[in-house]
Amino acid sequence: MATNKKIVKAIQERSEGMCERCGSFGVDPHHLLSGSNKAETETVENVLWLCRACHTYLHSAQGQAENKGLKLDYQSHILRNNNEEEARLIMGGKLILDNDKRLSRERECYWLR
Repeated sequence: MATNKKIVKAIQERSEGMCERCGSFGVDPHHLLSGSNKAETETVENVLWLCRACHTYLHSAQGQAENKGLKLDYQSHILRNNNEEEARLIMGGKLILDNDKRLSRERECYWLR
C-alpha cells in the first residue's frame, strides 16, 4: 500500500526520523492495518516509522506475535474512541481478542505517547 505523503511527513516528524521500534534511522512506513478500507486505515495512528530491519522482522514469521500486539494496541486506541461496530469497520471487518479472550481498551500505543 502506498502511503500518503502527508502521513509519511507526519510520522517522520513524530518519530524525529528514528525507527519507532529500535531507535535507529527509520526509512519505512509500516501499516498496522491495511487492505480495502484504505480511507479509514490511512492515518498517522495506524502507521509506524521503522528501519528496514524492524520492518522486515514485523513481516516475518518470527515477528508475527509482536505485530499482532501492535495491532491490539491500535485496536484498543480505536475502541476507546469508537463503538464496537465502528471499530470493527476500521479494523477491516474483525476485532482481535487479547490473550484473555477479551477486547481490551486499556492497551497503549507507545508510538502515540
